[in-house]
Amino acid sequence: MKTRDERRQEAQSTVLALLEELLHQKVDWDKLPADLRAKFEPYLEEMSAKPEVRMRKTMDSLAASLGLKWRADSPSGHPYQARLDGQLFDGRERIAVVELEARNPKQIRGGLLDLLTYPKCRKLLVIGASVVVTDPVEVKRQIKEQVIPVLSQSFARSQEIGVFTERELKEAPGILSEFLGRSVA
Repeated sequence: MKTRDERRQEAQSTVLALLEELLHQKVDWDKLPADLRAKFEPYLEEMSAKPEVRMRKTMDSLAASLGLKWRADSPSGHPYQARLDGQLFDGRERIAVVELEARNPKQIRGGLLDLLTYPKCRKLLVIGASVVVTDPVEVKRQIKEQVIPVLSQSFARSQEIGVFTERELKEAPGILSEFLGRSVA
């Protein structure tokens, strides 16, 4: 398991590689102007946190802002006992099961399969940024355009699955209530 400093260093290396590619020259982080380094600080801070912990906090605050309850426990009743990351409730009614992923595309596809095989309610896949998943929007596009259509052919019932990035849920929480078909607080 990587430390916070190691995750930050990897994220900083990613930023430097991008800058070097754009500028076609070697870049030293410490020699960058302070105002330019400051522009990357939110990204470095986000990438320094453990993705799982950060994403659970995101779901907790998102649910609260919508008048819902987030529980970071796996629902019972999965056919092969897969452990999902959590559940959303409206009062006592479970309205969605949730999988949070930020590791790599293969694990994200595995999380999607775990969701699709859960027999009840709506399913929500949230893709977060990490040192490995640097472009959650692209991963989301691939999942929606390539993976879900193929997997859905293997399931007889219609699937109600929402695929969102952590960032878009933070920036526009209403898209979750729209997906859930609910008018919430």
